[in-house]
Formats: sequence, structure tokens, C-alpha cells
Amino acid sequence: MFQTTTDLYDDPTSKAFPVESKQIAIEIENCHTEIIINEFSDKLFIVITQLNKIGSMMLVTAENNRISNNKLINVQSLLGASDNQLYQTFGSCLLQEILQIRPNERRPLLLSLALSKKMFIGDSEESIMFIPNLLPGVLKAIKTIL
Repeated sequence: MFQTTTDLYDDPTSKAFPVESKQIAIEIENCHTEIIINEFSDKLFIVITQLNKIGSMMLVTAENNRISNNKLINVQSLLGASDNQLYQTFGSCLLQEILQIRPNERRPLLLSLALSKKMFIGDSEESIMFIPNLLPGVLKAIKTIL
């Protein structure tokens, strides 16, 4: 089950530095999850870790679709298992949520995921998926600190 702790960290000295940093800790299925958002002038850098380290990295970008009013989301693998379809879907959903919260956001998302094996279910690589509470839990936490 999803539980949010109120361990919200917003260092007042970070405002003086060019990079604004925010952090929140949540519990997803009894697994401690840290979410760190660093807002650089040219990119949003989000680290989601349950392993206390940087994980697979991807660059997630959005561009306007000329035919419709929707955004086209592109996910580029940079390091690690980020070419995994689950990770790419996670990154795409995360950027879509950010764009709903901040419709004028133009910066690409640099995303690092280091997730516990407890976050995956399935018998084989073809049938593996995230536990149902993972993405909604992360999105809810990000909404509180963005």
C-alpha cells in the first residue's frame, strides 16, 4: 500500500545556488523511496531511488505535434537498463504528468531510476510489469513538491 511520509526537504540555501533542489521520501509497498528533483536552467533532473544510488538514466523530451494539440514524448536511453520498455513508459508518464502540472515547461527531463526488484511482478521478461502502486505513488509525491 502507498504511504507518504512528510519528510519533505527543501534546503533554503538551494535557492541561492543556481540549481533548485527538492526531495521527498515515500513508502511504496514497504519500500523506502527517495525522489530528488534538481531544476537546472536547461533540464529537470529527477532521481527516483530505492537503492540509495543513481540508476538507469534516460532523457525524456516533449515536442508539439503539428497535427494535433498533443505532445509527442520521446525517450532516449543514456545509461543502464533504461532501454527497458517499462522504464521508457515510466519516463513518458512522468513527463506527461509534469506537463500537466506545468503546462509551459519546456525543459527536457533527465531521469534516473534505481528501483528495487520488489517493484516488478511477472514470470518472464515478456510478462514483467511494475507493481500497480509504483507509478501513482511516485506521481502523487512529485505533485507535492513541484
